[in-house]
Amino acid sequence: MTINPYARQARNYREHDILNADPVKLVVLTYDAAISACGRKDLGTATRAIHELIKSLDFEQGDLPARLLALYQWTSDECRSGRWDAAAEVLLELRSTWSQLQKQTVAGALPAFTASA
Repeated sequence: MTINPYARQARNYREHDILNADPVKLVVLTYDAAISACGRKDLGTATRAIHELIKSLDFEQGDLPARLLALYQWTSDECRSGRWDAAAEVLLELRSTWSQLQKQTVAGALPAFTASA
């Protein structure tokens, strides 16, 4: 089976984009994966993406990570219950906030984030 050269180029571009992304962009891309999975009603992909969002939380940063954890767990529960639209709506709202943060970082309004060890 041969792979369409355009599909290969798209895959290579996406891989390059991910490997060179800053941490905020990676979060946005993870939201994209979760939201897209909700649209396709793909429980496996949605769960994996939400789990990655949970793994990215830094609980040493005040109470916000705990609040995000509760939202991520709720969206995961909604997906498992087949309430895809409700989960996607919350994920879209959260993604919008992260996307705005990404734009401010790229524009130089905020310092660039670095991955913590």
